[in-house]
Amino acid sequence: MLISTGAPHRKEDCLVSDVDPVDLDRLGHAIRVRRRALNLSQNGVARSSGIHRNYIGALERGEVNPTYGTLLRLARGLRMPLDQLIANAQGRGEPFAGRD
Repeated sequence: MLISTGAPHRKEDCLVSDVDPVDLDRLGHAIRVRRRALNLSQNGVARSSGIHRNYIGALERGEVNPTYGTLLRLARGLRMPLDQLIANAQGRGEPFAGRD
């Protein structure tokens, strides 16, 4: 069963005090890199995380600002701790080799 994430939080809707669009792009890149390292399709991540595959694609393109709950489910689907996903997006993480 896929869980709706509600209305997408698009990066063009971000306020100055919100997430920097560059950070959303970096997060999307980190998600894509991890997904490919696991040899998973967007559908595979969608099935394992409960997030719709279209939303996975929007995340990878940096088009949406995910909620904390969405990030938790996504990290679970990518088989890595959320803090490691965030560290990778910030360019300070090491490649994560756990739970493949």
